[in-house]
Amino acid sequence: MPVIIVRPDNSEDAREVFTLSENVIPSELHDDHYLSQLIQRLGWALVDAEDIETAREVSVLDVHVEAGTP
Repeated sequence: MPVIIVRPDNSEDAREVFTLSENVIPSELHDDHYLSQLIQRLGWALVDAEDIETAREVSVLDVHVEAGTP
């Protein structure tokens, strides 16, 4: 069965963090309700992944500032 996976990028451990791992049922793709729910979950997962990436970037910047490195 096909799977949609959303995960944050830009980190060594990003492969361990998933914001979505969704089995997709191809025969259901004709159903508007199924599609709208899938798109909604995908949107939430993308926002969550972006939040994780942003938090990691801020964390890395904070470490560099504390260490005095550019």
